[in-house]
Amino acid sequence: MSVRSVICVHRKFELTEATYGLIGAELIDALPMHGLVVQVTRAAVCDTGALYRRVLNDELALAADVFAEEPLPLDSPLLGRHNVVHTPHAAGRTRDANRAFADDAIARFRPR
Repeated sequence: MSVRSVICVHRKFELTEATYGLIGAELIDALPMHGLVVQVTRAAVCDTGALYRRVLNDELALAADVFAEEPLPLDSPLLGRHNVVHTPHAAGRTRDANRAFADDAIARFRPR
């Protein structure tokens, strides 16, 4: 994949009226085909409807550790896509949380 434009959303935002949807559909739709969005802040900072629509249409790639619905359901259309890299959100890590993340990752890679 050739990446020509990237949006990286990584600042720790408080979710307020000013930051909700800050990265809106207009900006997401302005990204050229095969652009990349790196989303590692609160999911609602991006217009996830516009973002996911473009990702599911193979127009954009997504690397994220936050999603509109967390944890992502096992039947999420975002899972298993060639243009999506997803990792567990790393904030607030504890021994129990690490174990739960590991168990979840293993469960997702088991054949069904």
